[in-house]
Amino acid sequence: MSSDQFEVVVEERAGHAESPLWSWSEGALYWVDTVPGTIYRIDVSSGKRDAWPTPTRLGAIGLRRGGLIAAIKTGIGFLDTASGTFTPIVDPEAEQPETRINDAKVDRGGRFWFGYQEDAARAPTGSIYRMDPDRTVTAIDRGFTNPNGFAWSLDNRVMYVTDTAKRTIYAYDFDPATGNATKRRVFVEIPPGEGTPDGRGHGHRDHDVARELSRRPPLRGMRWVPDSVHGGANVVAIDME
Repeated sequence: MSSDQFEVVVEERAGHAESPLWSWSEGALYWVDTVPGTIYRIDVSSGKRDAWPTPTRLGAIGLRRGGLIAAIKTGIGFLDTASGTFTPIVDPEAEQPETRINDAKVDRGGRFWFGYQEDAARAPTGSIYRMDPDRTVTAIDRGFTNPNGFAWSLDNRVMYVTDTAKRTIYAYDFDPATGNATKRRVFVEIPPGEGTPDGRGHGHRDHDVARELSRRPPLRGMRWVPDSVHGGANVVAIDME
């Protein structure tokens, strides 16, 4: 297969597929269908597939010992993948039924980051939160319309968060020891008409795809952040400088 081709891993007709997540220990791929809320898993060696419904609309998932952590409309919960039991843990915005969690990600310290927004994403009233391994939840920042795409730099010193509705990716100074994120600033803005930024990951030249892309103009020699552009049907590389 050439580097310009894509391979279909699994045929699954989803209403809104999100949050692809690879488990190295299981050799399995997880992903979600956000509405009404289903978590899927496929063992890529055997082809065995599993599915677990969630109590409400689903935003994103992360790996945890014994199963998954999931961000649903009504807060954070744990899924025991062996029994299928879903256990609600916390809902920081229980008094605001018009909000929901849109996206979430586990950082390298085992903290779960997630962002709330209005269901309709009409106003910048959303907030981002951090849940530590001891289940303490901390409000980090506010003023988001559509919080999305949590990611961290290769040196773990910068955290990136997107506001899709504003077509803007923000950067924060990040302290990996404490999980503190400070000094928000604009990292990049996507021009009107070129789609809106969604999810992302960080490329490294030791990774096959990143190494191949970095050889090609205009990406040659670039330190880059691959970013999926919603509405523009693109994956773009953004120079971190």
